[in-house]
Formats: sequence, C-alpha cells, structure tokens
Amino acid sequence: TGRTLCTPLSRLMYIESGEALTTGCQTPLRQNGEQIGIWGTTLPLGPVFRDSLRDIPLAQSDMFFMSENGQLIAHRDITLNNKVTRDQVETLEAQLDTQRLVSRIQSSDGQSGIVYSGGPVFDDMNFVYRLGVPDWYLVVRVPHSSLLMQSLGNVLPSFFASLTIVLLCIACFFYMIRREGIVPLKALSRRFNLENSRKKDPEIDRVVGQIRSREDELGELARVLTEYKHQTDNHLEELETQIGQRTRELRAANEAKSRFLATMSHELRTPMNGIMGVAGALQRTDLTDHQREMSDLILRSADVLERQLTDVLDISKIEAGRLELSLAPFNLAETIETTCELYAMTAREKGLEFDVEIAPACSGYFMGDAVRLRQIVGNITSNAVKFTEAGHIRIVVDTTGQSGNRTDFEIRIEDTGIGIPQAALEKIFSPFSQADETTYKNFGGTGLGLSICQSLIELMGGSIRVETEEGQGATFICKVGLVRCESGTLDETTEAETQPDAGHPVQRVLIAEDHVVNQRVIQLILEPLGYSLFTVENGLEAVEAIKATEFDLILMDIQMPEMDGLEATKQIRKLEQQTGRTSSMIVMLSANAAEQDCANALDAGADIHLAKPITPS
Repeated sequence: TGRTLCTPLSRLMYIESGEALTTGCQTPLRQNGEQIGIWGTTLPLGPVFRDSLRDIPLAQSDMFFMSENGQLIAHRDITLNNKVTRDQVETLEAQLDTQRLVSRIQSSDGQSGIVYSGGPVFDDMNFVYRLGVPDWYLVVRVPHSSLLMQSLGNVLPSFFASLTIVLLCIACFFYMIRREGIVPLKALSRRFNLENSRKKDPEIDRVVGQIRSREDELGELARVLTEYKHQTDNHLEELETQIGQRTRELRAANEAKSRFLATMSHELRTPMNGIMGVAGALQRTDLTDHQREMSDLILRSADVLERQLTDVLDISKIEAGRLELSLAPFNLAETIETTCELYAMTAREKGLEFDVEIAPACSGYFMGDAVRLRQIVGNITSNAVKFTEAGHIRIVVDTTGQSGNRTDFEIRIEDTGIGIPQAALEKIFSPFSQADETTYKNFGGTGLGLSICQSLIELMGGSIRVETEEGQGATFICKVGLVRCESGTLDETTEAETQPDAGHPVQRVLIAEDHVVNQRVIQLILEPLGYSLFTVENGLEAVEAIKATEFDLILMDIQMPEMDGLEATKQIRKLEQQTGRTSSMIVMLSANAAEQDCANALDAGADIHLAKPITPS
C-alpha cells in the first residue's frame, strides 16, 4: 500500500527484559510504480517517552500512553526508570483504570478529544490524542480539583478586580443618588412636614432654595410644593381665624345657653313653687271630694312639669360633661321599693297588676347615688305605666355576681304594653327621641327619660338594654355594680344628729324672700302650724332683723336685691360668733337648684339647701 509500517509493540517486549521499548519500521522503496526494496530501521522509544512524559501541563496532572486495548504502554513512573516489572505495570493500569477509559473513548468516536473518567463525585478530565502509527492513545489526565483551582486562580484576580470596580461604581452611584436625590428629598420632607412647616430653619430654607433653582424633576417638585405650601398656609391662617371666631361664637352660645337654662330653671321653679306650695297647703284644709280631686290634678301636673324641667337640665349637664354622681351609703332595696310605690297607685287605678320582687341579697346598704338610681328606676317605671293599658308591670331586682366587695345587680322592669318597633330601637336612647310621631301625640313626653337613664347608668359603670316586640310589651334590663358598705348598716345616729333638736322646738321663723308669691306660699304652709312668722325682702333686712331679734329658723332665698342670701348668711354666722348667740338653723329655699348652688349655700354657712318648688311635707 506504500505506507510505512512498524512492528506492533506490547508491554511484554520490555517487561520481560526490562529494557526500554524499541520498534522496527519499514518503508517501501518504489521506482516507476514498482517496489525495488525496503528501507528499515530500529527506533528506540525510551528517550522519546521520557522527553514526552516530562512535559506535563500541571504538576497535579498525569500523562501516559496506552494501546487501543487498554494496555499501558508508557507512564512516567515506569518509563523514567531503567528497570520495569510486571507488577508495576498492572498496579498502574488498575490505578489509571485504562480499560474503563478505553471503553469510554470507543463508546464515543474512538478519536481524539476530551473524555471524562466517570468518577462517583467529580469527573477527571482526560485529554486524548490518537496516534496514527502505532494505534496508541496519548492521554493527559487533569484532576477536577486541579482544574477548579486553576480556573479559580485564573478567574479570581479578574473577579476581584471586577468586584472592586463594581463596588466603586455602586458607591459612586449611591453617593450621587444621596447627594442629588435623597438629601434634597429629606430637605423637602422636613420643610413641608406639617409639624415643622411653620418653624424657621435657615439651613433647610437654603437647601430648598437650591433645589427650586434646579431644572430637573426635583426642582419642579420643590416649586410645586412651595406654591402648595404657600396656599396651604394662607388657607390654614384663614381657617384658624374662622375656627377662633366660631369657637368664640360657640363659647358665647354655650354660655348663653347655660345662662338661659339657669334663668329658665329659676324663673320656672318660682311659679311652680307657688303652684305646688299653694296646692299642698290647700289640701291640708277642709275640702270637698271634688275640690280635693282638682287639687290632686294640680299637684300631679306640677310634678310632671318639674320632672320635665329636671330632665332638660340634666340632659344639658350630660351634653356639657358636667353631670357628676354623688357617693353616699343608701339602702338599695328600700330605695327601689319607695320609688316603685310612687307609680303603684297609678298602675292599679288603670287595672294593672304591679309587682315588685327584690331578692334578699339586695338588702342592706351600698355606696352610690341613690337619687340618680331612683331617677333611673322612676323614668323606666313611669314609661311602663304610661304605655301599658292591660296586663301587668313587674320589677325584679337580683344579684348576678360578686367580685370582692362589689356586687353586680340586675334590675328588670317588664311590662305588657304597646312594645317598641324594631326600627325605633336604635334611637330610643337618643335625646328628644321617641318610638314614632304617634307616641308623642298619644302619650306626650319630651323623649329625654331613656337618654338620661342610659347616661346615668354608664356613669355608674353599668349598662342598659331592652328586649321588646311590637304589641307584646317591653323589658328593660339595667345592670350596675355597687360596693357594699363595710359596716353593713348605716350609723343611724349620724342622720339624727343633723336634725333640729326635738327639745328646742321652732317658734320664731324669719322669711327672707323678695318674691311676693313665694312669701305667701311659705306663710300659707307655716301659719296653720302656729309659728310666729317675720318676713323681709332682702338679705340686708335679714341681717338687721337678726341683730334685733333671735330666730329659731331662717328661711333664706339666694337671689335678692341689696344683698343676696349667701352674703347675708355669712354675715349672720359672723354676727352669731361675735355675740356668742346660739346659731339659728338657716335653710336655703332657692330656685337655684344646681349642685354648685347647693355647695355654695353650705359653704356660706347654711344648714340645709332645699330647691324650689317646695311642698308642705
């Protein structure tokens, strides 16, 4: 074929003799297409292998020659030595796993290329080159770890250099963002913050001025915000001016309302005092049945009017947040029983069953406001009687629990009246609200009772709710907690000590009252009892009368010309101390019925404050 052929080599050729490899190669000599001879030579391969195997790319790599059958031909561990044994060759073949490597080479295309060893974790990389003559493979095996380290060694410098550049770029980027964006935005935020918008800060104003001169979006934003702030400040100033004006107007209106209510209370109580006092005095005279009935109607009507007046004043106190509860010992069971008795007669006159059931656990004395609790029970019971035409009214009082010395009570007031429509339940506790228009037309009322009850119960820390069905009656459930008095009962001597001495009967009575009708009311009440009555029209006259005569009882009005009742009382007490005279009992009879009026009267030296209207009892 005209090709040069060499003697096939095998490991046995040098393993047995231990000598270096040699091969015989023949080249045909041809002339004019005819073979005229052969040129032959013997080639020693040991020096060739030694020179080749020394030139490895990495210290951790390996280089060897093997046949296409997987027989190891040359390796630096055996070629660099002069003596080679069979055991050395077989050991190296096992370590290099030449059979497996040949199988992987031939499974691809059997030619030069890259073949992986197929290890369990990381594959070593084998760079394979196939020699044409003889049929050997030159293999350079590079371990995976060497490749990784070499790659890292090549990449890391570039990586760190790139990373440094990137970090520098990021730092510059953030610096520019902070200088050109964040700092200006913070300055704008501080400048236009609602809390700081009116505070002068020259540095912030300077920065904002620089931002406004910019031509970018931040400059436009700063200019818009500045204009918006200017308009907002103007609106705020105008709004504050209006609020101040409205506040003054509302304060004036509230003061006017308070003056009106105080005036209305005083002016209405004065004629009511005449009505109730005269009617009460009239009932103590000999009357026919018809006359007594008429006087009863007068007293009942006046009582309703007084209760409505009290409700109006109470709701005004509630709205103003000035309503306060008093704290004093009172008998819970007795308070509820006496309150219900006021409505029992009216209920029975309408043919209704009226039952009051108070559990034994509710007996005894508790700390609270008996007047306000009586007002709550009275308002609800009054409504029950008013809106019930047939059936019964039942008041049940019982305990629901106890925590320490605090007892929780439930007061149920049940009736079989007209009930409350479901649509009206949301507004029955609102001031001046009733179930519907027909309620006012048929039954009257101001619509304040339930609203006041709810406010009072909430002040006591309790709650109120209603269970009702239209046409089937209603049940109001009040829950309130009260603290039981530690002693269990009141000291009965305390109240007795505050009463006039029974051994010192009242004979001479001084009436200090500027209103003619009120003077006559008191006279009509007291004259039948045999008292000696002396009347003056102002506080100055009262003081002069005291200087001249000793009185057992002084009935003092508060609002009088020349000198009011408070100043007169102070001077009378001062006069008594200076002269060593026995103190007269001073009772304030005044249409000024507010709590502060009562406190002022007692501070001035009065023994008792009685609000008009008064009754003979």
